Amino acid sequence: MARNRKRADRTARGVVTLIGVLCLVGASATMTAKAESAAEAIAAGDAAVEAFDLDAALAAYRRALDADPESYEAAWKLARARLDEATLLSADEDEGEILQEAERLARRAIEANPDGTMGRTFLAIALGRRAQAARGRRRVELSREVKSQAEAAIELDPDVDLPYHVLGVWHREMAGLSAVLRRLAEWIYGGLPSASFDEAAANLRRAAELAPEVVAHRVELGITLAAMNRRSEAREVLEGAIEMPQTWVTDDHFRKLASDELRRLR
Repeated sequence: MARNRKRADRTARGVVTLIGVLCLVGASATMTAKAESAAEAIAAGDAAVEAFDLDAALAAYRRALDADPESYEAAWKLARARLDEATLLSADEDEGEILQEAERLARRAIEANPDGTMGRTFLAIALGRRAQAARGRRRVELSREVKSQAEAAIELDPDVDLPYHVLGVWHREMAGLSAVLRRLAEWIYGGLPSASFDEAAANLRRAAELAPEVVAHRVELGITLAAMNRRSEAREVLEGAIEMPQTWVTDDHFRKLASDELRRLR
């Protein structure tokens, strides 16, 4: 009887162990399938971006994030696509809801990977876009985090172009603040942060050096040079930007900005 009980105990333990192994294998297979599904969706989104198909890219990155809600790459790439979507809206369309989601997605990416450059970069861009539409105190408050996130992104990876673009535009916007907003900024910041058109141009030039194919870097540099009254140099940069080949879905939008600025310069 004792031998039978021992044999039964061993058999029961073996069954429990087998069930545990099967459960672990099943969980591992599920996690692998989830990762593969997210990776496949991200790849589809990347292919759509290459084809300038923003709608398909948005749908693919959203599928990727649904498949893996903790995916850093899916979160920041969906934030980027939403920001591109906001850029392409017509003047009478409200971008507020899109920018808010882009901000949430970027913060989600940062939560998934605090040391990732792209999450902080696209958070800075989303906040910067919101700041441009805001007024008074709220505009200045948003601009404060724009600068801090862009600088954090540069510190994490100084060879990525976009944070320099963001910081360049920040310097230009802050240097061009009205007297009222300047006093408000001094009160909120406890002293106005150092900002200048020279720093704006230097950061935008750095962005263009790191990614010479990006039309937006050249256009914002040209607009900055025009604000500095360096008209001849501004015209040269803007005219060059207009002639650049398309590499991103928003390039036509920035070429139009360049054309508008050239008309003002003339």
